Amino acid sequence: RVGLDYAYTRFAFEGLPTRPRDLHHLELPLAWRDLDDGWLVVAAPIVATSSNVFKDFHRRGTRDDVDLHLRFQMQRWRGASHGWRIALLRDSAFGEARFYPEAAFLWRSPVARAELGLPSSRIHWQPRPALAVGAAVFPAGAAWHVVSDERGGAEFDYRARAWRAALTADWQPWRGLRASAQAGLAFRRHYRFEDDTGAIINRDAGSAPYWRLELRWQWGV
Repeated sequence: RVGLDYAYTRFAFEGLPTRPRDLHHLELPLAWRDLDDGWLVVAAPIVATSSNVFKDFHRRGTRDDVDLHLRFQMQRWRGASHGWRIALLRDSAFGEARFYPEAAFLWRSPVARAELGLPSSRIHWQPRPALAVGAAVFPAGAAWHVVSDERGGAEFDYRARAWRAALTADWQPWRGLRASAQAGLAFRRHYRFEDDTGAIINRDAGSAPYWRLELRWQWGV
């Protein structure tokens, strides 16, 4: 499978000498798996940078604006209803690109499934063939390379770290098209960046509600 994922993020803080930052994340995941989902390998080249670089990437982009996210996963079912999954990942879910492990106990029935583990857990209930609802807890950090034109081209890494607890809904009106929604709480938030004076801002933030809407089109097997 080949995919494309784009996310635009805007951070604005009050009481700090810094302009709002417009940040872009473009990801091109390439996935290989066996037919029984026993193993999965994902390699995802990414571009994560500030708006002034992203809109003129062919001229201003550098190696600091690109990275490679990875996932190596093995999954086994020990019967019709329960199994396990282990994986090694490299991404910025904890605020900077790094390797970390993932493990989960898997359970499923004809109308429900659960993935209970670390660092993520999810449950889904499917009352109708085209509709599923559930809940999830997962890390939701990210990192971008920023070039500050206000400071003569100074460069720094913009890091955001958080966890999210959410109620989820997935609707699939047609094969290949899926609409997803999340609503919940972002907690244990932390931000690290440089303001317009060059001072390093390294602060926690309080919990806050959030929501997310997503449309996804998938083709192939």
